[in-house]
Amino acid sequence: MNLLRTMGIVFLRMGFLSFGGPVAAMSLMEDEASRKHGWISGTKFSEFYAICKILPGPTATQMAILIGREKAGVAGGIVAGTAFFVPSFLIMLGLSWLYMSGAKGGTLLPQFFSSVQAAALVTIVTSVIHLGKPHLVGPGSHGVTAWIVLLISGILVGLFPASEPLVIVGMGLLGAFISGAKSNTPMVKGPAILLTAAVGASLPASAAATTTAAVTSSTLASLFWTCFKGGTFIFGTGL
Repeated sequence: MNLLRTMGIVFLRMGFLSFGGPVAAMSLMEDEASRKHGWISGTKFSEFYAICKILPGPTATQMAILIGREKAGVAGGIVAGTAFFVPSFLIMLGLSWLYMSGAKGGTLLPQFFSSVQAAALVTIVTSVIHLGKPHLVGPGSHGVTAWIVLLISGILVGLFPASEPLVIVGMGLLGAFISGAKSNTPMVKGPAILLTAAVGASLPASAAATTTAAVTSSTLASLFWTCFKGGTFIFGTGL
């Protein structure tokens, strides 16, 4: 019970402070869950992050659930995920009200949101550097291979933004192949995990397709259906 309470407090605080999108949230989550509390190793955190990037839906919330589940079972996953999600939900409600109430006039509100955008960009860049360091420099890094993967991935996603999920999966397969070749071991486990993830991710889409006819044309139902499709089909945080 003490562990669940501590986990709830930590993830609740992260939910209020992890501004800057999923990357910023990942950086804060790694610092809290791995370095400060030791709930999960750095290596396993990176593996979980890769899995969540492949899956559709909100990456940061999925990571919170996965970390909680890893450390404290199903109850831990529920506590961590809920505690992390609720603050962002409340903040979004508040900001939505603020935006709509001030949309008819005045210049203060647009300036406020412009400043938020600039601050968020700085947070994202800093978080990318923080998350990338263990893989690019220092002990345990993958050296030249990591830099090559980084550059190729960046170029491909830059040229073809919609290809991000394919780039992630493709580079994962390439890394598994290179690792298997170096160690002279058959490359079975990596692709099997990726295939399982892909099949699992496709099931919600199939289920969603069968329920299309049941959705009414009302505004709320339409809004729900649009957001549901976004959570079901969009991969790699390309929201």
